[in-house]
Amino acid sequence: MFNGRQDIRIILYHMYEADEDAATVANYLETLRSEMLEKGIGHIECVTESGEDLVDSLERLAYQKTAELIVMGITERED
Repeated sequence: MFNGRQDIRIILYHMYEADEDAATVANYLETLRSEMLEKGIGHIECVTESGEDLVDSLERLAYQKTAELIVMGITERED
């Protein structure tokens, strides 16, 4: 959908609860970012943060970044 589009800005966001997940999360987002850049998608920013309330954190980020569209994928991790 966004291949070759240079006029868009995408923010890849991931919230994690355990501090030991920080490096894994950052690596995952950077890999995804690299794949998207290879397809010619414009500006891509990665944001990770520790927290427990996804809705409040996402709402704050959307406001700060003046987001026009939010696309989400949510999976529950099984331990």
